[in-house]
Amino acid sequence: MKRKFIISAFAIILLALVGCAPNNRPTATPTLVAATDIPTATQTPMPPTPTAIPAATATPTDTPLPPLPTRAPIVLPTQTPTRAVSAPDIPTPPAPVARILAAGLNLRTGPSTIYPATDTLKRGDTVDITGVNATGEWYRVAKNGAPIGWISASPKYISTTPLVFDVPVVAAPPVSGGGSTFIIQPQTGGDIFRINADGNNLQRLTSGVDPALSPDGTKIAFTRWADGGRGGVWIFDLRTGSEYQLLGEMIQPKSPAWSPDGASLVVNFRHGGRLTVTRECVPLQSGQFPPGDAYDFEVIGFQLCYKLPPSPYWQLRRIDVASGTFRDLPSATFSFAPAWDTVNDWRIIFTDNRLGLRQLDVNRGVILPFTDNPRDRAPVFSPDGQFVAITFRQDNHWEIYTIRTTDGARRRLTPSGSVVRGDVAFNSAAPAWSPNGKQLAFVTDRRGKWEFWVMNANGTDPHPLFSADVAAQFNVQYQGVDERLINWGK
Repeated sequence: MKRKFIISAFAIILLALVGCAPNNRPTATPTLVAATDIPTATQTPMPPTPTAIPAATATPTDTPLPPLPTRAPIVLPTQTPTRAVSAPDIPTPPAPVARILAAGLNLRTGPSTIYPATDTLKRGDTVDITGVNATGEWYRVAKNGAPIGWISASPKYISTTPLVFDVPVVAAPPVSGGGSTFIIQPQTGGDIFRINADGNNLQRLTSGVDPALSPDGTKIAFTRWADGGRGGVWIFDLRTGSEYQLLGEMIQPKSPAWSPDGASLVVNFRHGGRLTVTRECVPLQSGQFPPGDAYDFEVIGFQLCYKLPPSPYWQLRRIDVASGTFRDLPSATFSFAPAWDTVNDWRIIFTDNRLGLRQLDVNRGVILPFTDNPRDRAPVFSPDGQFVAITFRQDNHWEIYTIRTTDGARRRLTPSGSVVRGDVAFNSAAPAWSPNGKQLAFVTDRRGKWEFWVMNANGTDPHPLFSADVAAQFNVQYQGVDERLINWGK
């Protein structure tokens, strides 16, 4: 019996294992065994089913656990505040040094030749550079740590060690003394401004054509046109800020110029001549040549016909400033841009665009030649009457010359390349004398656009008249119609 029980138990276990085996082949049909054949199993208690044991939690014990292995902590780099360094720790680099190359270089009170010279530095002298003006053309300099003035930054006159690149930009100091005011008009017919020579105190005054500052610096004469060109001469009083019309009923008046005593004005205006396009015909056999400005030629029958452009005549007129009364002066057919001699009140020089500059003896009413070059334009007398500055048509551009009034000797102040060499020529025009006669302000486009510049009366040291930020406020234009854009006053 015991043997049968062991065999039966073994069979049951085998069948259970076969049933749990993977089903990867056909399952054999189990053999049914009759219940009577299976002996009743003795109920032997089964071992208890294993149960999951929860993980033990760390609890403090009397005996400390061994420490876990550790590694060195990773420290990320952090930006620590820079430690304040006192001046003695980092030595200040020395100021750039300028060495004088010219035989003599003026030391001035400000960054322009409009500032007075206080001393002259000699070749080989050295000074410390402590500042630069806004355009980079002048250096403020010092000696033994004490400021002494300004010098030109041109490499023609100085060398620097080391190169100057990290000095502060210094504003120009106020201009003291005479010659500190300009009356400017960036474009003819537009706004008229007053401005100090250092670029301060810019004021719009009025608008008009060709402003002219009176000899005593208290008034401005200018002209103004309405539709059709009809207009007159106006006066702006700088002391009161008021203006009034001195004389009207003129056609396109231009270029008022003051007499030396300020009592009279001379202007030019359109008076007569051919005002519209005209067609004319002459017999072919007459031997008469058409005028030089004729165009659209046509032969009709036995006549040569052509057109002529408008060609108005221009007259000179003298006006009394106190009363507004006037009288017309002897004039050429085309009289433009009169200038009254600053010393000899009997003489007026004006432009005749066919013959050159003419001079009118106001007392005798006689016109005499002054130059014979029709490209001479817009004369301006120096304060001492010894020179006339002119705008000259040089080939395809404008330049500035001076002419000595005693003998007619010429000097070219603004050389501008060569047409033969193919250089790109720039323009310089509309000169105006400084009150002391040592400099000339003018307009030029040498840097690509029209600007106000200044140079010495012999043409040396040309440079911008105003700093870059001041110059940027003006849209300067020169049209080549003898316009007056600058007056330099006391």
